Amino acid sequence: MTINMIVRYAADIRKDNDITDFNSLFITTEDIEAVSWELLNVNREEGFVPLFTKMVKMLEFYNDRSSIYLYIELSGVQPDTSIIRYKQTWGLLKSRSNDIEFALKKQNVMVQSSQGLSLSGLCYFYLSDLKAAAKLVLTEKKTYLALIPNEDVYEKLDITQIQHVSDWASFIWQHGGIVLMILGAFDDPGCEIIALGKHETISSLTKNYYGQ
Repeated sequence: MTINMIVRYAADIRKDNDITDFNSLFITTEDIEAVSWELLNVNREEGFVPLFTKMVKMLEFYNDRSSIYLYIELSGVQPDTSIIRYKQTWGLLKSRSNDIEFALKKQNVMVQSSQGLSLSGLCYFYLSDLKAAAKLVLTEKKTYLALIPNEDVYEKLDITQIQHVSDWASFIWQHGGIVLMILGAFDDPGCEIIALGKHETISSLTKNYYGQ
């Protein structure tokens, strides 16, 4: 089987580009560029792990001890009940028979509104556990991954200031990191991953394709 890959690049995600309409997502930050790698004839279930692994290993600051940070947002607004408040994100994911043993330092974000509760969860894991993490990443619609050069600064992340994935992503970018996410629908015939960051961070993902 021949595997074809397309690499797309957006120098300014606020303008029209060949990847996606970033305004329809959470990203409107200035000075953030995007690179997407897409496997054309391999679905996300088969393609995510090898494609993600290849991308992160091309990052100049990646090493075998690098942590991969995960932000997951549960779809929809949850009812404001005592059981939801008790379980929060990770408890609900576990009750849905998801394997979360790979997740280290699990944290919960709960935002209350008139409609109910918006729940998100944070954790980190290592590349050696990517296959275990992929089961959750590929099941939940709103999952985001990240790497940062100096992992000590992640300890400074104030969880009380995180209301939305955009707050988390801004922290990652502020400290020279990169945010990755899967693009497209669950049943798409291909597998596409977007990397977002500042030029000096993601340039290694375009060198062989755009002459940089």
